Amino acid sequence: MPLFHYILSQPVVDINNTGNTKNTRTNMQTSLNKLRRLYKFGLHFQETALAIRHALKPPCVCSYCDTKLFSGETEGICYVSGKIKLASTEHAAPLRNLFMKLDEMGNKFHVNIRAYNSVFTFMSMGVKIDNTLANSKDRVYTFQFHGGIYYSIGSLLPDNETPKFLQLYIYDTENEMENRLTIMPKLRHDTLDIIKLILDEFNPFVANFRSIASNNAINNLQLIIKADHDMDQ
Repeated sequence: MPLFHYILSQPVVDINNTGNTKNTRTNMQTSLNKLRRLYKFGLHFQETALAIRHALKPPCVCSYCDTKLFSGETEGICYVSGKIKLASTEHAAPLRNLFMKLDEMGNKFHVNIRAYNSVFTFMSMGVKIDNTLANSKDRVYTFQFHGGIYYSIGSLLPDNETPKFLQLYIYDTENEMENRLTIMPKLRHDTLDIIKLILDEFNPFVANFRSIASNNAINNLQLIIKADHDMDQ
C-alpha cells in the first residue's frame, strides 16, 4: 500500500485529549518505526531535531562566458577574468542529431549511451573497488576505491580472442562493427556506424590508431606513452 494511503487511513489522534499521553506517543513512535523499516526512509531522522532550510542566493552570470555562478564564486574562476581564450571547437552535426532525436533510434541511444561510450573506448580503467559500497543492493550506490587509478591498454593485437578496446581500431577493421556488436549485442548497427564516422572525422587519436592497421610491420610495433605532459601528446 502506498505510504500516503497508509497515513490517510490512520485515525487522527489528539494526544493532549487522550487519557494516557505517554502510551499514545509510544504507539505513534512504534508506527513510525514500522513505516521507516518498510519504506527505508528517514533512518537517521530525529523528531526532536529542527530541520533548517537553506535557500541559495540567486546566481550571478559571468560576463565572459555567461556561466551561472554560485554565491561566493567570482568571475575570476572563469577563464581567469577573461585572460584565457579557448579555441572554438567544431561541432559534429550527426552527434548533435543523435542527442536531439526523439524517434526509436534516438531513444535507444539515450538509454544505452553509456554502452555506446564503452564500446568505443581505447582502454579500460583499472582500480581496486570497495565492493561493499559499490553495489546496487543496499542503500546508496557509492563508487569508492583504494589506491591509485590506472588505465590498461593491452596489446595492439588480440591473442586468439575477440578484439576489444584499442584493438578494434587496428585489427580486422573490415568487420569492426560486427566485432563491436559481439561485445554489446543490444546496440544498434546504424547508430554504431554514425558514431564511427564521427570519430573518424573529428578525433585525431582515432586517425593515428587506424593508420597502424595499414603498417606491414604491425607485429613489431610498440605503443609508447610519454611521461612528460607537454603539448605534444
